[in-house]
Amino acid sequence: KYQYLAYGRVAEQLSDSDMARLAHAIAGKDDGLLVALDVLAMYLHEKEAGPDVAAVVRELMPKVPLAVRRHHQLDFSFKLLIGNCMASPAGQASAKALLQSLRAGFADHTLSSYDFEDAISALFAAHPIAALDELVDTSDNHPRCFIRTLSIEDAHGKNPLANVPLETLISWCRSGDPERWSLLADSIPAFTEGEDQHLAWTDAAQELVRQSPEPIKVIRALVRRLAPMSWSGSRATIMSKRLPLLDAIESALEGEDLAWLGKFREDFERQIERERAWEQQERNPGDNSFE
Repeated sequence: KYQYLAYGRVAEQLSDSDMARLAHAIAGKDDGLLVALDVLAMYLHEKEAGPDVAAVVRELMPKVPLAVRRHHQLDFSFKLLIGNCMASPAGQASAKALLQSLRAGFADHTLSSYDFEDAISALFAAHPIAALDELVDTSDNHPRCFIRTLSIEDAHGKNPLANVPLETLISWCRSGDPERWSLLADSIPAFTEGEDQHLAWTDAAQELVRQSPEPIKVIRALVRRLAPMSWSGSRATIMSKRLPLLDAIESALEGEDLAWLGKFREDFERQIERERAWEQQERNPGDNSFE
């Protein structure tokens, strides 16, 4: 019965302390937690959070039953509440708890990262080191880099790491296991399109290669991303457009590593031709020349 408070700006005139008390009371009701967050998100839609409301959001967010599916835009509400109430040092513990809940849900497949794209981006913006620790780094209990499912070929062009400062990414790599360099290469925006429509490696990709103690591992992670895992139009055309990216990293290699890149290029070119032949067969199913 409190859901109506989230609409029509019913609660916008409440003071910071009154809104905090109301939200806390709603959250204590049966099935009231998500309603309370709905109300808080609408309350903060065009205003900054006061100290009492921010404290309530930090208290309630880690308690949210993330597996619940509702009609409202939970991801959007999370994004607004994280950015407004959890970006300060005071919100770090709450953000970390929320990140751990997300990671656990991704691990047991009760959650999909695509349902929380905006929230994950907001968490990376607010507390990038905590987000890198939980969603990019691996551990004995969670050996998988979960953010990779969002970043490799996101259909909407989003990448939660896109706005993390490069110096933060490099510092995080240096502070942990050497594997972090290649994990990050698997997760960052790897290439970008210029005004001339030609592709180039991003600054982040190039810097990982330059600064990694084992650049070949970073390069191998980067070039594996040239073949799209999801796409629209011709996959062969997309791959052909990405092929010149290999030229840009040849100068960083020598000896066995350079030979490996040459072999990769040959395999990649053959894969392009197979894709092109398959696409031709799909367009002309009566053509039996496809092998």
